[in-house]
Amino acid sequence: MTATSVEFDPMNPEFLRDPYPAFRRLRQDAPVHYTDFAGGFWLVTRHADLKTIVRDPSLRNGRDESGHFAKLAGGPAERFYPSILNQLDGESHARLRKVGEKALARRTLVQTIGPKLLEFADDALNGVLEAGEVDALADFAHEIPLKAFCGLLDLPQADRHMLYGWIGDFFGIFVPQALDETGIEHTHRAVQNFIDYLTPLIQERRKEPGEDMLSIFLTAEVDGGPVTDDEAMTLVTQTMAGGFDTSTIALVSRSRASASASRSASNHSTRVRRPSVPKAKNMRNCFS
Repeated sequence: MTATSVEFDPMNPEFLRDPYPAFRRLRQDAPVHYTDFAGGFWLVTRHADLKTIVRDPSLRNGRDESGHFAKLAGGPAERFYPSILNQLDGESHARLRKVGEKALARRTLVQTIGPKLLEFADDALNGVLEAGEVDALADFAHEIPLKAFCGLLDLPQADRHMLYGWIGDFFGIFVPQALDETGIEHTHRAVQNFIDYLTPLIQERRKEPGEDMLSIFLTAEVDGGPVTDDEAMTLVTQTMAGGFDTSTIALVSRSRASASASRSASNHSTRVRRPSVPKAKNMRNCFS
């Protein structure tokens, strides 16, 4: 692997507004690119290369050597860190990934959430029609994934915006090297909020498991034993953090494509169409 001259600056306003041209240049000219951002890491942008990398046991994430995660020492995030999937290698990673994949492979779970996704989309569209205008991100692309994950985990829908407020700060656990002192404090607070929220739910679901994803995590037997409470909590938070982000981006992209197609079809009328909602099985990407 060698570094290239292609620029990658994820904090550049132009990149934040439209990142796709930059990723296209990387795929064409620098598919394996080293960046100094957030302490430095290799950025791999081609799907075939990623498949090769994740299946090669000789390649590791190097977290133990980086020292970056020492920033999380002494707080709640340090407790979660050992179970974060994208920071694990080898058997530890494979064990927890099996738990997540088994949960999403459960037919009853998919059958339950599938019809609800269309219901959530219809609710969001009805709100748009009543208001006469829409913030595609806040009113639509955020709402559907938030409702979906509360449904998957059997959490009260009334809690979804509170949980969303924690997710943004929780992301700091993945790249602590990019955090300043305030960011680290916010990450620890978000993790503690999730611990306080999930602990009584875990105790309840262990006693009376249901068909929801949290119950499936807790009752899974992988490699001879059940998951611990901390492992279950990190699976839940990673499911929400990773799945929410990718689902939101997918909805925004499809909404833009739909709006562009509608404008091309007619310069004088606007139609609100039900977008293509990401399938529940696509949420398995959370566990890669």
